[in-house]
Amino acid sequence: MLPPKNGCITLESIFNKVQEVDLIAIDIKQHYTLESFAIKYPDYDLTGFSFYGFYRNPIDRFLSAYEHAKWHPELAYIQNVLYKEVSSEPMTLIQKLRGLEPIKPLLKPLTVAQYFDRLAEIEDVRNNSYNGRLNTFTTQKSYLDIPNITLLDFNNFDQEVINLLTNFKYEFTINVDSVPKQNAAEGRVVTKDTLTQIEVDLIKNKYSEDYEFFASKNITFID
Repeated sequence: MLPPKNGCITLESIFNKVQEVDLIAIDIKQHYTLESFAIKYPDYDLTGFSFYGFYRNPIDRFLSAYEHAKWHPELAYIQNVLYKEVSSEPMTLIQKLRGLEPIKPLLKPLTVAQYFDRLAEIEDVRNNSYNGRLNTFTTQKSYLDIPNITLLDFNNFDQEVINLLTNFKYEFTINVDSVPKQNAAEGRVVTKDTLTQIEVDLIKNKYSEDYEFFASKNITFID
């Protein structure tokens, strides 16, 4: 199972090399839940399958998703909803192809509180969008609360990946500390240290279902 912002692109790049893995299972463009996968592939028999999925501290994951959304121009709701006070003109195709260079200075002042101020608008745009990538902020529970699943700790990503590969008898000759990370959010302006208590509470409230789910699995987080 591949909850967004839990190392999915890195996992895809690694497991693409494992011949025994059906590529449908690692389609990061879809981020299937078990339910959506069954709808998409009704003839795909999952009886007896064991499932694996990475879990992550909800605050860390939110900040990663938040940063990811800012730097990806195809997520039009970021421009049209979050930035409507500072950027009234829609991004041109040329700008999209060139990346976000023309509007990077506008991204820095955005706060987490501003995101939550417009959360209803963002969710409305997300729910009515054809763009699958708009599931970035969904709960982890919607992916991981399924039978026969082994939960893997994102904070121990390297070793967990090595352990996964042994299930496929794959000779993965790489240093355990050097599993290549892809699509990681870098140079963050907003971090745990910059969050206000109000913002922390907003994030925790948004992911209350995740906290309850993880607690039921005896998983807790130090924020």
